[in-house]
Amino acid sequence: MNPLLSKTRFALLLGLYLCFSLQSSFSENYIPPATAWTSSNIGGANGAFSSGTITGGGAPLEASSDSGHFRHRTAEVREGFDFRVRLSGNPSSGEAGVMLRDSLDADAPFLFLGKDSSGSLIAVHRRSTGSTAEVYDISLSFNVPAHSGPQWVRLVMGSDTVYASIASSDYNVSLGQNVWTPVGAYSVDLDGHGLGGAFVGSGTATFTDFVQTTALFWSERQTNADELEADGRESDLRSVEVNGAWTAVPGAGTNSESAQYWEHSGGAGDSIQFPLRINANGHYDVYVHNVGGVPSTHSIDVAHTGGVSALSLTSQPQISSWTYAGRFGLNRLGGHTVTIHSSSGEVVRADAVKAVFVPKIGITIPIWREKTPRSTVKNPGLGNNQVLRISGANNWNTAVSSTRVLIGDGAVQFKVPATNKRVRLGWAESWGGVDHANTNYRFFVRHVGDARTEGRETSPFWNHTGSDWLSIERIGSQVLFRRNGQ
Repeated sequence: MNPLLSKTRFALLLGLYLCFSLQSSFSENYIPPATAWTSSNIGGANGAFSSGTITGGGAPLEASSDSGHFRHRTAEVREGFDFRVRLSGNPSSGEAGVMLRDSLDADAPFLFLGKDSSGSLIAVHRRSTGSTAEVYDISLSFNVPAHSGPQWVRLVMGSDTVYASIASSDYNVSLGQNVWTPVGAYSVDLDGHGLGGAFVGSGTATFTDFVQTTALFWSERQTNADELEADGRESDLRSVEVNGAWTAVPGAGTNSESAQYWEHSGGAGDSIQFPLRINANGHYDVYVHNVGGVPSTHSIDVAHTGGVSALSLTSQPQISSWTYAGRFGLNRLGGHTVTIHSSSGEVVRADAVKAVFVPKIGITIPIWREKTPRSTVKNPGLGNNQVLRISGANNWNTAVSSTRVLIGDGAVQFKVPATNKRVRLGWAESWGGVDHANTNYRFFVRHVGDARTEGRETSPFWNHTGSDWLSIERIGSQVLFRRNGQ
């Protein structure tokens, strides 16, 4: 269901014959196609892959070496290296989800994000070759209830950090980056290449989507605790400003991001301020790095374009990691900062902050142009616009098209409430007039309550209801058809 695209620009075309087209089975959606993915056992596992189901045949990810089954592909490690998978439910045991790792060696560095058999979201992280894997309870840290339903999980490579995020089961590309919830960032030792895909340890799990693409939003800048003015105290808004009884601690051997971090042994009223460095105005995800070894509750202030937000961040004790603080509007000349406060009776460590740019995702509606005489548009220019056939015999005699053009990733979503008419709707690679033959990627909904995909690839018919949301998505060089997000 993933035909290759030969053009970069697509026009929206709707034929009001009142019918659609989609595939009969929505399992195993691949971007790139399935032939670009490989299945491998790691660490002596006896797992297997078949029709979207992975049997791990290994062990849980909690030791200095791994054992399980990996459905993956290889790509050069660079900023924007992006893997996403969709689990249809919980694994039977152990864990299942998305993984980015350095190699197929059992002791290779990796980051995993997925679900365990109880439905809780977890992240597992091995920083360097042969080190013991660290387990993070994402459900607890981000108050995400355990559940047995579908779940999207995603890992994106930054300049030296892998960013983890989750999305609901009905995610689709038309909603863009804004539907992904960041759940952490992790340093992983990847040597210029990497393997990404779906991993299952000891149990069995089913996946419906395997996606590898390039994140379009990437820009990140970090400020470390050792970036001070010469006297170590005064700030010119480009360096860290220390106020009160903080002690400089060498960062070597501590998983610190800095050559030195700052520690406060207790007592309220002191603070350390980090500038947020950015390249352009916009919205940014802000992270604060915790150096493990002590309880890691931080009281912080984030100064942004909307004012100052006072927050309490809790990382998992004893683990060094980036903690997500939130998404904020930042101005390049605004002098925005993160201030970490000392705490009465508790050791606080301040190491680094990071701002990651999130682009604005455009959501637009069609601008209908060529309309045949028997068609009209209700509520034009609004999000609930409707294309109607107002007269004529029951045949193919009504059509409209939009002037909107898709360049890059994107999607069209629509609903056909009538189940007794025929409709075709989809994307055209080039403009050829209001004729369904010019629509290269389209749905065909029939008057007998069924539908299929047509154009570059034709599927069997499947049952269609008037409440179904249908979408045609482009991600990279592939097109994906979905019904109700699946």
